[in-house]
Amino acid sequence: MRTLKTLILGLALLLTATACGPQAYSLRGTPSAAGADGKLELEKTEAGNYLLNLEVEHLAPASRIEAGKKVYVAWLVTEDKAPVKLGKLAYDGDDREGKMVATTTEQAFIFRVTAEEGLDAEKPGGTVIFEQVVEAD
Repeated sequence: MRTLKTLILGLALLLTATACGPQAYSLRGTPSAAGADGKLELEKTEAGNYLLNLEVEHLAPASRIEAGKKVYVAWLVTEDKAPVKLGKLAYDGDDREGKMVATTTEQAFIFRVTAEEGLDAEKPGGTVIFEQVVEAD
């Protein structure tokens, strides 16, 4: 009987541990990038920060989204702070795919990807490609 209780407790702990994986969000391109889609994962690190992992596909080159645009930039936007530039999307024009990894301490924010003329943009431009409200569990 004791072995059965131990086994049940062990299985319960295992199921709880595996259920604590990353939060996943499915992204759809805005009308500016209607065919694009992607996946954003948010995972809490041991240090208490949040790891953001973005993978997108079917994304046209930025110059085809809007003339003069050259790169895709990811942003973290909150109500009470200035937008934070997370970084440039590593974009493969041949495969029309992109990836990016970043970290944040924020638990609730809007994740936004925009097409920009360059990485030196200080705030999100008008051409929004993806936008997702994110709230950590």
